[in-house]
Amino acid sequence: LGNDRAFTSIISDTFSDGDAGGVTIVAKTMVVRDQGYISSDTFGYGNAGAVSIDAGSLKVLNGSHLSADSWRNGNAGDISIRADSLTIDSSDSSRQTYISSDSLEGGDDGNVTINASTLSVVHGGFISSNTYSGGDAGDLSITAGTMTVQHNAAIASVAYPGSAGNAGFISIAADTLTVRDNSVVSTSSAGDGDAGSVILKAKTLTIDNSEVSSAAVVGATGASGLLSINAQAVSVVNGGIISTVSNNPRPAGQIDLTAESLAVDDH
Repeated sequence: LGNDRAFTSIISDTFSDGDAGGVTIVAKTMVVRDQGYISSDTFGYGNAGAVSIDAGSLKVLNGSHLSADSWRNGNAGDISIRADSLTIDSSDSSRQTYISSDSLEGGDDGNVTINASTLSVVHGGFISSNTYSGGDAGDLSITAGTMTVQHNAAIASVAYPGSAGNAGFISIAADTLTVRDNSVVSTSSAGDGDAGSVILKAKTLTIDNSEVSSAAVVGATGASGLLSINAQAVSVVNGGIISTVSNNPRPAGQIDLTAESLAVDDH
C-alpha cells in the first residue's frame, strides 16, 4: 500500500451512529508505506471496529499507520497482530508512523495485542493506546522473541492533559528486549486518571540511553503505576532510566525488579 497520492487506504470507518466494520487481513508479506493506512476508526457516535492482521512479514513504513481510533463519542476498537516479523519504521518520513487505538473525545480505547517472532519499532515509530478524553486508554500486550525499540521510538499509553480516563497497562514478554537511543516504554498521566503499570518479562533486557517508566507528570491528579521487571539479565547503561514518578501528593508506584544479573553503568 502507498504511492505518491495521500490517503491510499483500506478502511471501514463510521461517521454516524452505526458501528464501523472490522478489518481482517491474512497475508504472507504485507507492506503499508508512504502515508498509506489501514483503519477501522469512528468519527461519530458508533464504535470503531477491530483490526486483525495475520502475516508472515508486516512492515509499516514512511508515515503510514494502522488504527482503530475514536475521534468522537464511540469507543475505539481492538487491534490484534500476529506476524513472524513486524517493523514500524518512520525513518524516511516527516509524518508519524504508528499502530494505535486512541480516544480523542469521549469513548474508551481498545486494546492492542501483538505476537511476533521479531518486532522492531524504530526511527520515531510508535505503538500507542492514548486517551485525550473521559474514556480509559486500552492495554498494550506484546509477546516477541526479539524486540527492539530504538532511535526515538515509543511503546506508550498516555492520559493527556484535560483527560479524565486512566492510561493503560503495558505488558511485554520477550526473549530479548532492547530499548535504546532516546526511546521509551512508558505509561503516564497528565490528567485526572491514573497512569497504568508496566510489566516486563525477558531473558535479556537492555535499556541504553532510554527510559522505562510509569509517571504522574506535572498537572496530573492521578497516581503513577507499578513497574515490574523479571529478567535473567538486566543492563541499564548510558543514562538509561527505570522510574516511577509522582508530581502530586499521590505516591509514586512501586518498582519490583527481579534478575539473576543487574548492571547499572553510565558508560
